[in-house]
Amino acid sequence: MYYLCKNLDKKRLFVCLETYIFKDEEMRENDIEGVLKRVRRTFEDKSYLERLNTSDKKWIDMDASKVTAKILEFLEECK
Repeated sequence: MYYLCKNLDKKRLFVCLETYIFKDEEMRENDIEGVLKRVRRTFEDKSYLERLNTSDKKWIDMDASKVTAKILEFLEECK
């Protein structure tokens, strides 16, 4: 998602959010604010960030806090 943030079509993103999150009765989030709240809570979890930074699947090869900040910034712009 980090790399997609620069070139992502926001209209297509909202189609995906609508289809896979907002219309899914099993999901608690029903708007972008709900998604942001959940993503923020996840990205503030220190153990989650540590697992991201130490994962052998760290294909972006960047500090997780920079990547998560960029994702949050992008989602904020989608409001």
